Amino acid sequence: MREILFRCSSIGKLMAAPVSIAPALITPEVKAIQVKKVRTDDEKAVLEELKLRTLSEGAKTYIRELVRQELWGVDFEVSS
Repeated sequence: MREILFRCSSIGKLMAAPVSIAPALITPEVKAIQVKKVRTDDEKAVLEELKLRTLSEGAKTYIRELVRQELWGVDFEVSS
């Protein structure tokens, strides 16, 4: 498969902030932090760092769409 180029106009879809942390990044320690009602600054930093390593759902959907277009050789973009 060739490299996929992202257009500048799609930056909003790719760089949206995630709402939650990716399930693959959640460890028992992270779960313990999430359960707490009052968190220390270090704990907040850990959660923020994990959020920065997570793609938003919109970005995942957009990337899946680009991969489908590449695999099937079809452009799903419709413009009027």
